[in-house]
Amino acid sequence: ATLYANYTEYLTIVGYAQSDLLAPEWNGYYKFRVAAVLSNLRVYISANAITADSTIRTRIDAADGNQTLTILASTTGAFEDAVNTDSIAVGQDVNCQFVGGEDITNLTLRYIEMKSNSDGRQVAAAAVHDIAFNPGLTRYVAIEGHPDFITPTEAKVQVTARSSFTTKNVYVNILQNSVDGTSIYKLRKNGADSTLSVSIPAGTTGQFEDLVHTEDYIATDLVNWLVQSGGSSGTIILGCSGFELAQPAAPPVVGSKSANMGSKMVAA
Repeated sequence: ATLYANYTEYLTIVGYAQSDLLAPEWNGYYKFRVAAVLSNLRVYISANAITADSTIRTRIDAADGNQTLTILASTTGAFEDAVNTDSIAVGQDVNCQFVGGEDITNLTLRYIEMKSNSDGRQVAAAAVHDIAFNPGLTRYVAIEGHPDFITPTEAKVQVTARSSFTTKNVYVNILQNSVDGTSIYKLRKNGADSTLSVSIPAGTTGQFEDLVHTEDYIATDLVNWLVQSGGSSGTIILGCSGFELAQPAAPPVVGSKSANMGSKMVAA
């Protein structure tokens, strides 16, 4: 992402980091449905022409989080907050904020990452630029990374599970919606619909969730998203789609410590 001096911009914590926005902040939200502690906020700056210090911080429910990075003037490389943490409660929205230093130039952000010790793992595709679906179509999207690759050929976005897990807590953030019919966002399993889906009424934006259903996957199963955009006119624009993986069993205990070291949330 190219981030500009003298601007406040918002970033997703998952998916595609090469996108940013000025407002509204909620376009970059990811909603947690399991409690978590986030730590080790880390970014990589590949170019920096801003001659004053800039700031990148976590944001929780549109308020400043505890993790903060100072991007020193004209400095590139990795920056990490290895001291502070953010405790995330069930239902809270999380994103990051950039505050540019006083200048007329910009810097280039390559990735954002944090550690998460939540019970399970957040899997999400996100971008705050326009990921648009035309009406009356069925399209397929990958489960992680940049959702800009939209295809009518499901095999191009399917990934293999590689281990057994249970999916739950589907989350979709719709940024704009002018289609004149109901749209459906579904998680897929081996080329067929899973039990997890959300229905998006005509002209409605915001956050949509399926907190009721779960679906079990085994190592050889194929996973991806399906989008059925409703109506005959208009456009629907996606910000983020995600779900959570429930661990199939409690992590083993090594000495007095759990062997579960958590996972990383990455936007790159």
